Amino acid sequence: MIYLQKRYIIKLKQAQYHFSNILAKAKSFPFDEFAFELCAFIESARNITWAMQKEYANNLKFKEWYKLKQEEMSKSQLFEFFNNKRVSIVHKGDSGLTAFTFYIKARTTLPPLEEIHVVMEKGIFTPDNEIVARTKDGKEVPMEKEIIRTPVFLELESRHVTEVCKEYLEKLEKMVVELEGLKVSE
Repeated sequence: MIYLQKRYIIKLKQAQYHFSNILAKAKSFPFDEFAFELCAFIESARNITWAMQKEYANNLKFKEWYKLKQEEMSKSQLFEFFNNKRVSIVHKGDSGLTAFTFYIKARTTLPPLEEIHVVMEKGIFTPDNEIVARTKDGKEVPMEKEIIRTPVFLELESRHVTEVCKEYLEKLEKMVVELEGLKVSE
């Protein structure tokens, strides 16, 4: 006997898979790889409810339940955000991620009683701008720099991407558990 999983369960597993990859990549933050996983997560997660609808298209018990869920989702800023994000990714070529915050950790070793000035380029500062340390007399001092990037959704008050995705995934998982508890296929 071959056991076929329900489509929405497969989509949920895909979203969980991509979310775990997002978490892993958030630490080192290779921008392109992170954005690819984010896009895949958003598309997989958004497809969960579509798969539910396809699975139970002719089931009245499901339709009644899902109508209530649609009302809840339409009032949710989170569901609206991810729906709009998916539309932007699929139809406009959005990378999924539009911003990140960063800070720079810098270390240098100075001779006793020496002081330095850290000099940054003028204008809008990005992590790729040059930062140098100079002594009072203008001599450049070697400096180790580490740039720590944090992916954020500006549209959601600059909340960390992983935090927002986790919240969305938890809500979708809750819907799947609720649907499974309805026993609509009986």
